[in-house]
Amino acid sequence: MVFLVFFEPEVFAQADENGDYARKALISVIHDFLQNCLVCDFIDYSFLCEAIGEKVKAMSETFDRTCIKKLLMSLKTKNRFVGCLKYDYSGEKSEFEMLLEQCATIPLDIALLTQKKADAHFACTTLSDYSSTDFKGCQSKAASEGETVLPQEERSPGDFFSRCFHAAFRYSSKIEVCDRLFGKQFGDNYKFSIAEFYRWLGQEMKDPRSVNMIIHCGLPGTSDRECTAAFFLDELKKARDSGSPGMPVKVQFYDSDNKSVSLPHERFIITEQFCFDIGRGMDFLDFKTRKNRDTKIKLSSKVDSLKLLEYYAGSKKAAYQI
Repeated sequence: MVFLVFFEPEVFAQADENGDYARKALISVIHDFLQNCLVCDFIDYSFLCEAIGEKVKAMSETFDRTCIKKLLMSLKTKNRFVGCLKYDYSGEKSEFEMLLEQCATIPLDIALLTQKKADAHFACTTLSDYSSTDFKGCQSKAASEGETVLPQEERSPGDFFSRCFHAAFRYSSKIEVCDRLFGKQFGDNYKFSIAEFYRWLGQEMKDPRSVNMIIHCGLPGTSDRECTAAFFLDELKKARDSGSPGMPVKVQFYDSDNKSVSLPHERFIITEQFCFDIGRGMDFLDFKTRKNRDTKIKLSSKVDSLKLLEYYAGSKKAAYQI
């Protein structure tokens, strides 16, 4: 659902040189990337972001350039430029050569280049060919339809998470989960799902200790179920310590009895860049089959979801750091 892409800065100069049609093709590509993509940059400093900015400044003063600047600014303000690559300061290698050497260590989906490279070990395209790539079809479908995993498509937990979340969590420093029933009705499926989720995050992320997780859920122990807040927190800590040791996790409980002032029915996960609507919530795995359940996941507005959480702030109960 979320893809990792690479811009060659020279593409912007090439588009300007080739006139109106090429500039509009570039606008279309950036618009696609803004929907559900992260842009690969260098870890030490935002070299590509700055290099692209310089190329845009040098473009002809047209309305197209204004559109390109606005789209790039949206990418930047939405934290879509992520540090993936190590910069080679020897001065002997181009950015593309650095990418070529390191592509095996990052989940790169496609690179937008001035010309196709025969030695590339990853999918690459040019402005003229982009619209006919397989990537374009996958990106568009994921942005508009989300991801639906059916029962007959049973996958292992790792395969399921990779299919639905791909690069989205690898470069995050904050993960915010909202699921009222996760706390109130914590059971086998929830327990298995969160344990496998932590396990996958621990393998996917470079350093789980640098990632803050906040879980918004209903307060256990307010119904006929045997689960208590102490039991829930203990099980959550065990899962975290086993799968993503050292990851800071805060649990914010909410009133579970008064549905009108509790958490919303909507269940979602928010990162710095995206918000994932998860229809089923955090019990997306089946404890008995050890595979996924039928699940629908779709990107939605991060801003609106945060506003929704803020609306229910009055029903907050105790919070715990585990």
